[in-house]
Amino acid sequence: MSDQSQSLAALSLLKRKRAQINYYESDTDYGSTFAVEDSAGNYPSRKKLKKAAKSNKKTITLCAEVSPFPFLALPAELRNIIYDYALTDPKGINIEAKPKGYRRTAQRCGGPLPDCLVPFYPRTLYPALLSVSRQINLEAGSILYKQEMVFNDTMALHTFLAQIGPTNRTLLSHVTLREYRTGRVANKAMNFPAFTLLASVTNLKRFNIDCMIGYFQEPKNMAKRVYRDAHHWFEGIGVAKGDKFAGVKVLDVAQENFDRRCWRITDYEEKELPNTRKLFKKELRTLLR
Repeated sequence: MSDQSQSLAALSLLKRKRAQINYYESDTDYGSTFAVEDSAGNYPSRKKLKKAAKSNKKTITLCAEVSPFPFLALPAELRNIIYDYALTDPKGINIEAKPKGYRRTAQRCGGPLPDCLVPFYPRTLYPALLSVSRQINLEAGSILYKQEMVFNDTMALHTFLAQIGPTNRTLLSHVTLREYRTGRVANKAMNFPAFTLLASVTNLKRFNIDCMIGYFQEPKNMAKRVYRDAHHWFEGIGVAKGDKFAGVKVLDVAQENFDRRCWRITDYEEKELPNTRKLFKKELRTLLR
């Protein structure tokens, strides 16, 4: 062995051997971007740095497992309060029929028909809450549908009833109709199918026709018109409640239909004028016998 090789071997023995220390943490965003020289004193190329940066991506580790909020563990009273905030509107839910994607759908509108011309922002509802679980659907479904549903016309009523399905129809309790189509209007044809679908709403507590049923209609003729369009509903709710006159008791008609200016009084004496609503109800009971 030559003298030069012997001297190099001696120097290598004198050199302290220790593990290589990196002064950065590999799990940080900036650690992989610094160039560290190797044992030969060379720096890696930029291409190698980019490759190393891609391979040393930050991994996110959670300190503790995040579990869903135990909503169903809350007391039933507290859950009902949350349902009220998410699914009810103190001003009622106003519904109209609108086309969407070549389909006619029932959509919530700003307010009743006379108030649609003024700016009005209804309370935001979250009916998607019903699709979280079967238990929430059973608990909150009645809260959503128990409030008053106001329909702009019979087209909106028919579209809504067809859209929610037979199960949710039984949850409806208060229905208000803002426009009863009469005359030669094309939507008049929706009166009969709308009331036919209403026959499956067997738990209805109040059905309010808050509009004119027809101008210059005497109480008996008005009762015949309503019966002609809604006889399936009268019969259906009568069977469900065990009283064939249950529909007559649930039905409420706007007072303007019984004013003297709205119908001919040639066939009635003055003493009968205060009892026009009773004449209307009496004629409906006669038709249901």
